[in-house]
Amino acid sequence: MGLSGLENRVAAQTAAFTVASTTGNCSPATLNFTDTSTGATSWLWDFGDSNASTAQSPSKLFSSPGTYTVTLTINGGGSPELVATQQVPVYPAPQPTIPLSVQGCAPFSGSLTAVCPPVTIASYSINSSLVGGITGGNVTGYKWEFSGSLATQLTSTPVCNLTNVPAGTYDVTLTATDEFGCSGSIFKPGAIVVSTTPAINDLSTSICSNSTFHVTPANITDGVVPSGTTYSWIAPSGSGFTGGDASSGSPTGIAGTLVNVTDAPVQAVYTVTPASGNCTGPAFNVTVTVNPTPSVSATPTSQTICSGSTSNIGLSTTITGATVTYSWTAALSSGTATGFTDGSGSTIAQTLINTTNSPAVVRYTITP
Repeated sequence: MGLSGLENRVAAQTAAFTVASTTGNCSPATLNFTDTSTGATSWLWDFGDSNASTAQSPSKLFSSPGTYTVTLTINGGGSPELVATQQVPVYPAPQPTIPLSVQGCAPFSGSLTAVCPPVTIASYSINSSLVGGITGGNVTGYKWEFSGSLATQLTSTPVCNLTNVPAGTYDVTLTATDEFGCSGSIFKPGAIVVSTTPAINDLSTSICSNSTFHVTPANITDGVVPSGTTYSWIAPSGSGFTGGDASSGSPTGIAGTLVNVTDAPVQAVYTVTPASGNCTGPAFNVTVTVNPTPSVSATPTSQTICSGSTSNIGLSTTITGATVTYSWTAALSSGTATGFTDGSGSTIAQTLINTTNSPAVVRYTITP
């Protein structure tokens, strides 16, 4: 009887592995290494950063970006050692920058532009291990977040357009995400400063001829008047007056001295431009009514009456377009008399009594 032959079959031994991450190969990255070798009974991992592991399928944290040479060495059943090697990239996060400050006047419209070129890391050593250099990915998306009432903006370009931003100071957080899914952020406090623009209503006032007017707009009552608002103006328009120069310096109110050269009220109109910091508001008008210096005529200018009679002196003026009132003071100029008093009105009508045998004189001083 013949002997049957025996055949021993030994499976080929191979070294292989895969690498994956649930969060992407973005620094810092925790990567999961899975052994896919055949016939292995022992494993030695060299992660390319002077760290090693003997686990079959380890996880490893790479805290710095770079290109790591990861080597798996296996052995089994007395077979020679086999080695598998992969270049494992760990990408740097984007490093966006934005202007330190953007200033404008409300309502502000403008743009912020991010700068975020791919980050390049040169090769470097960790102890005796050489880590290869690497370049990050191109940015594919930007997220702009603002403090206050401004809405978050998502853009595919580095430009963020802002429209009608109200006055205030806004912090900005910019997050850039690249083609590898890596993200980097920057926070800039007070990156946007929007100042209030003055918006003042037309105003008016009145003065007597050869007087100085002063007008200081009040916030809310007279419109939007930021603290520290200054004003500029040219010489006023109108006729019938002199004075009223253009502004000089940076006055915080509107003022001028005007002289009416007529017998009727006249108006001087100032066109005033307000400014608060770098924000210039629309011009507004200040209308100044300049009343003429009142005059008075007495008819008659002197009068002789008998004791116990009533004076009858009419008061009038050449001023038109304005109401003129009169007041007077009365004083005994000579002699002795009673019945005179200070008063007001358009007629001096007082009953005067001379208590002596000599004439008495009462003098009235009239103020219009």
